Amino acid sequence: MDNEPTTGQEAGTAQGQPVNNDTNAQGTLIDQAVQLPESYDFTGSIPEGYVVNDDMTKAFGDICRDAHLSNEQANAIAKYGFDWMEKTQGMADEARAQAAEQEQAATVKALGADLEPTMRNLNQSMNYFERKYPGFVEAVNASGLGNNLAFCRTMSDVAKMIGEDKGVAQETKATAESMYPNTDFSKYGGK
Repeated sequence: MDNEPTTGQEAGTAQGQPVNNDTNAQGTLIDQAVQLPESYDFTGSIPEGYVVNDDMTKAFGDICRDAHLSNEQANAIAKYGFDWMEKTQGMADEARAQAAEQEQAATVKALGADLEPTMRNLNQSMNYFERKYPGFVEAVNASGLGNNLAFCRTMSDVAKMIGEDKGVAQETKATAESMYPNTDFSKYGGK
């Protein structure tokens, strides 16, 4: 073997190491010296507060077993996976926050001099809907819809319509009548 390239088998034998040509399902050579656990224990790799269901754990364990990984190797990959997921989630959150800031700035610019009256009306309609549908404001804020120009203009117009709607005044009277069923409201300028 005068400095000629050697095959994998020859290289392993030349170094006094047995060469194993076993492969996994993907055709990758595996090392039979690695002791495969009966089941993988990923509890040390799962960050606090995360819950991983049994099906996910079993599926990942099957992949690790097929790759012929020890429990330590499998846990190193699992830990990296969680770290990678947290970093990409943080990047996605940051991108959404930037997009919301940009949309808000564009809305403020587009409204120009109408910003203050539009926001005043928008707040009136938001308060109206929050009273009628508790959680409405939270849903709008969580979705980022409140930064949208069309939404702001629409809610401003809705406030104007609500203010002009005589049914809103009637609604208040109907509530008073139901609270005081024995009162004749016609004596007070009603009906």
